[in-house]
Amino acid sequence: MSSINNSAGVSDKFRLKYGNTWADTDFIADVMNTRVFRAQPMDYIVGTLHIAGQKIKFEFKDLFKYETELNNMLPIIYSEKNEKLFLVNIKGRDLQLQKHEITRLYETIRDAKITIHSKYELGI
Repeated sequence: MSSINNSAGVSDKFRLKYGNTWADTDFIADVMNTRVFRAQPMDYIVGTLHIAGQKIKFEFKDLFKYETELNNMLPIIYSEKNEKLFLVNIKGRDLQLQKHEITRLYETIRDAKITIHSKYELGI
């Protein structure tokens, strides 16, 4: 298993500045069976998203879906001046997140997708 954000290594300074949800957001990629992945890549469970005290299993196709949804959401939430918390639904779970936490989530999912695809290409 490999961590995308290495959330265990977030310094206390960043934890205080951005909060625990931001600091603990991570994607833990499972060990990949390239033979099984090759047969049905989109339905393959690639890892677990850790966010707001929850652990959510992700298939490869989920990374594409939520990367697109969050990318489309970012300009909208950053145009809002007064909103502090925004509702984000990840695989049927509603999360109340701040702008910077949504950005962290988007970057985590995007990086997980890139990393998992690269691991497959390299046969790791």
